[in-house]
Amino acid sequence: MTIKKKNLIKHFSLEDFKIHNGAIRMKNDDNVPVFFMVYTDWCPHCQNAFPDMIHLYSALNSDKLIRIGVIDSEQQKVLSKMLGVAGFPSYFLFSKGKTVNYNGKRDMSSILDWLCEQTKVCKK
Repeated sequence: MTIKKKNLIKHFSLEDFKIHNGAIRMKNDDNVPVFFMVYTDWCPHCQNAFPDMIHLYSALNSDKLIRIGVIDSEQQKVLSKMLGVAGFPSYFLFSKGKTVNYNGKRDMSSILDWLCEQTKVCKK
């Protein structure tokens, strides 16, 4: 099963974003942090990371603490280029008007710790 067929998580597209003062932002910026993974179907690391993204989505998105989603780089090439994606998977957080690239360990526990530290909206 490809990542695209897993409908358990929000798939963002270029239509979900805007350019504001030279920076890319979410169109529906309601001050809720947004964390997403940019992936490709052919990337084995992306395939391995996808279940963790679904878990994060279930844990954080349901309480509307942090919006969680994914971007298919093959379908959203312009958006991937705008974000400066250089490898897969790539992780980004939009919070408080800033875009932060996550470069830590790729396990769910590390990502969750980082998200909670960055956003101050969740407890472990």
